[in-house]
Amino acid sequence: GAVDKTALLPHLVAQYASAPHGLIIDGEAHVEAEGTSAYQAAENNNPEDVLFTAFDLIDLAQKHVDLGYAYRLAKLHRVQEMTGGRVAQAADLKPGASYEEALRYIEAMGIEGIVAWKREAGHNLNFSGNTKRGRSFKIKLRATEDLIVTRVNGCADPDQGCGSLEIARMIGPGLPLQPLGKVGSFEKDFDRIAALQLQTPFIVEVLHYGEDGNGKLEFAKVSRLRPDKHQEMGLAA
Repeated sequence: GAVDKTALLPHLVAQYASAPHGLIIDGEAHVEAEGTSAYQAAENNNPEDVLFTAFDLIDLAQKHVDLGYAYRLAKLHRVQEMTGGRVAQAADLKPGASYEEALRYIEAMGIEGIVAWKREAGHNLNFSGNTKRGRSFKIKLRATEDLIVTRVNGCADPDQGCGSLEIARMIGPGLPLQPLGKVGSFEKDFDRIAALQLQTPFIVEVLHYGEDGNGKLEFAKVSRLRPDKHQEMGLAA
């Protein structure tokens, strides 16, 4: 369930104290640095480093939940003027842009990603008062990398094959491997039984969104075995 961090972030509460009543401000708490560990460090050591960026606003008092995005954004900017709050930057993508064009935009702008949704879609409001943008999804750059499996962990049920793989990156010839953590997410057609039977080290292809502040891969998923890369990456036969 949701965690109430109001008491931990009084500076954000004070920032929005002058906002009109009857609003749900939809946004994200974050810090300037990338990675979950940077955010956790701010919460633990200096909560005032935590920022809040809003990207939509729901006006419950005037029942504007289902009004279009342009109207909601205009109202959000008016709230920003009152409170000094941060509003997310709109992506400069032409209507009908393809997924590949969105990825190129993200790379060119040097940003983590964008949230895309139907501009005129309303919000779904559940009984707990939470909202969800209609027809929305995130677009982020995803890396594909061949990595070394240093340990295979089995499942409680051996018929399921491996439960997770501990992976590392080869930095260079003769240098120690860089541990990247444990990955327990697999593509549907990945042969987990075959992986459990292999002797380490071996190579797998991993999809991920970069590294967090602790050097672990973010949202990593093992895609396939790469026996063709074994010799190329300098592993013994």
